[in-house]
Amino acid sequence: MNDAQLSERWRRASLHYAAAVNAYVARGLSEGWSNIGPEPEDGRAQLAEAVLEAVRRANRVGHTATLRELFPPAWSPFLATIEKKGRSLAPMAWIDNDRIAVHLGATYEDGPIVVVRDGVVEQPRVLSFGRSPDGTLFALAFEDEIEVRKGWDGPTVAVLPWPSGQEGIPPGYHVESAIEKSRIKQLAVFPDGERVLLALRDGVFVVSRFGATRLLPRPEQYTRLFEWLRKTYPNDPLSAPLAMEHGAVSPQGDLVLAGCQDSKHLVFDKDLEQIAAVGPGSEYPHFAWFSADGKLAAFNACHFYNGASIGVPVEELAGLDTDYYQSHPSIRMLEDGARVYAAVARDDEFIVGDAGGYLRAFDLLGNFRWQHFIGSTITALDLSPDKRKLAVTSCAGFLCVLQLHTGERDPFAIGTATHRELQRWLFWKGEDAPLMW
Repeated sequence: MNDAQLSERWRRASLHYAAAVNAYVARGLSEGWSNIGPEPEDGRAQLAEAVLEAVRRANRVGHTATLRELFPPAWSPFLATIEKKGRSLAPMAWIDNDRIAVHLGATYEDGPIVVVRDGVVEQPRVLSFGRSPDGTLFALAFEDEIEVRKGWDGPTVAVLPWPSGQEGIPPGYHVESAIEKSRIKQLAVFPDGERVLLALRDGVFVVSRFGATRLLPRPEQYTRLFEWLRKTYPNDPLSAPLAMEHGAVSPQGDLVLAGCQDSKHLVFDKDLEQIAAVGPGSEYPHFAWFSADGKLAAFNACHFYNGASIGVPVEELAGLDTDYYQSHPSIRMLEDGARVYAAVARDDEFIVGDAGGYLRAFDLLGNFRWQHFIGSTITALDLSPDKRKLAVTSCAGFLCVLQLHTGERDPFAIGTATHRELQRWLFWKGEDAPLMW
């Protein structure tokens, strides 16, 4: 079978499958999921290896311009390959309207930082990176310091020290303090460029040139845990690693959100004093972010692969202290169902990426707008500076670039929106080089 014949079979099968899944999802959303029968079967797996070979050949000779038309990208036919070769990609961020920075590997894995444009360029020495809410300032983490720059390649604004690990430890306790610098979950720059928010397994910190302030664990959490450890494991060294650690800086830089698996959703003011503790809408706090104008704080909590996202107007946060699952006039349900790993805000809309491989969009009151399928857990999202494109990474090893709201449905896409994928990179283990699709 030549490439023309393979393309015809692939396109026909892809159109059929996308239409069947979209019809199935539409029924599930309107009628409920319990009585609509089994999901449509995808018959493309038998063609997947031949299609992948065609993608490899096109990349070797530099003829990738027509790949998407000949072989529309997909996820499910390549599951067997993804299970062997896929890898999580995070963090990820647009540098400008043409370049994207991405870490090859999960946030807890060593892996290179690369810049993607027409090709892929590795960034030596960079451990991780983050950005300010307005996208103008970047923080690059190196082994000896954290550098804040105006633009990815621009002048240095600030040079910040790493936390020692002893910040916030209650008196009377000794803790091994080595910070695992390669395990940064999140790094965000305050709008003035003078501070960064750093979330990693060793704690959630705000770092300035004068040192670091620990936001998590809280002193009372340390005291409870350390007393229990002393009684239960008297010969073991004290430690308190975090799980699901996360944080966010408001667009104005006057509020910080922080949380982990064992906390509530915590809110801090510009002086880093805790002003609120919001009970989550599911079991474990997992992610937090702000609306584009900074007037709504959003919090996701998870349970297995499901979750709930709630929102609180920032003017109603001060003094708020609610329990798990508690109803409160200030708390609104934004989305009930998704475990959120990444989110962006634009105008009056949130876009989140969930554990099931979907992008989901809803307004600031929680009204559903659209959804779009990528495949595998979504690990990072970012809007281009001109807000016209959305970059998405997933645990499949995909970096996808979507043109938003084209006005015309893509017949090969699974979802309800009119977005069209422009480019997909496969950062798979064992390949000679990243594959552009």
